[in-house]
Amino acid sequence: MRPNNSQSGCGTVHEAELPLFARFTPDTCKIYDAEHSEIWTEFEKIALQLIGRGRLHYGAKAIFEVMRFNTAINAGEIPRLNNNMTAYYSRKFVAKYPQHSGFFELRERQR
Repeated sequence: MRPNNSQSGCGTVHEAELPLFARFTPDTCKIYDAEHSEIWTEFEKIALQLIGRGRLHYGAKAIFEVMRFNTAINAGEIPRLNNNMTAYYSRKFVAKYPQHSGFFELRERQR
């Protein structure tokens, strides 16, 4: 059993509305993103910081780990991050910043 936030010292973590091993569709991702816009804001900020520091390529899952770390250190509040959402945020980033289309490795979606 995973410890709750008061036992782990990781700040306040909201339980995600979607199961941790759910199969995400573009529609469920859009809904989750709209309900938790702070995830996109932080993801975008970190990706742009990395680009600003000269990184040409980086992993979306690594950005999620940075977000988890920052939340733990700052005792912040962020919904539990599901790694299944990294592909969605990578694609959203590339759609918004096409000049950085090679920053994330995008794979073909499984149907």
